[in-house]
Amino acid sequence: MSRGPSTSYGTWPDVTRFDDLTVEQTVVEAFGSDGPYEGLDIGLIATEYRDAINAALPDGVVVAGNEFYGPYDRSGLPVDFNLEWAVASVELWPIIMRHVDELPETE
Repeated sequence: MSRGPSTSYGTWPDVTRFDDLTVEQTVVEAFGSDGPYEGLDIGLIATEYRDAINAALPDGVVVAGNEFYGPYDRSGLPVDFNLEWAVASVELWPIIMRHVDELPETE
């Protein structure tokens, strides 16, 4: 069921206040100066992070790529809805650690 016209709610850095321009860059930057572990699928982790964020957002609001979209008419959204807080409520590290745990052990 469509809620009518949709509009951009902002880009990844606009909404998250991260310096990172993309979800993928946020995943890489989470590792700090050491960078991600060899063998991790950054694209898959970013996809799962987006999926988790979308699950935390109200119906009709999504992150697609590196842009947030939602209904032009925001009257159907919860009164206390805050996009930045909704995104911040999703923890990236548990998603990353699921993938780290799947890496083969090295000697």
